[in-house]
Amino acid sequence: MNLTQNGWQVQLQGQPQPGDTLSVMENTNAATDSQNVLELAGLQSRTILDGSNASFEQAYSSLTSSVGTITQQVKINKQVEDSLLQGAVTQRESKSGVNLDEEASDLIRFQQAYQALSRVVQASQALFQSVLDAV
Repeated sequence: MNLTQNGWQVQLQGQPQPGDTLSVMENTNAATDSQNVLELAGLQSRTILDGSNASFEQAYSSLTSSVGTITQQVKINKQVEDSLLQGAVTQRESKSGVNLDEEASDLIRFQQAYQALSRVVQASQALFQSVLDAV
């Protein structure tokens, strides 16, 4: 059964029983309605922050913009500092005359020369021992 009154429509189902009642009235305590959700959604654009000059939406937008700007500034500062560091390292190496790649290359070359000389000494010892054994 459908009941319509003052723009309201109610649909009832089942068989009415003696003592059944139906009450339709204004919800004055806002219980079990969507009023809280509507109020919360309304906070998005209501100016209640920053001395009633900004809404949550504006404050959040301002905050993310500030964080983005500061982050970009820090990235640029880091690039500048890295460039200064690399310049200082290059200048120090040019003054000290030490190039680590060149030093490593020399170390390998000297190690190979030492090993070759060691083989020459071993061959000389074997040859000298042969001469001694022949006498």
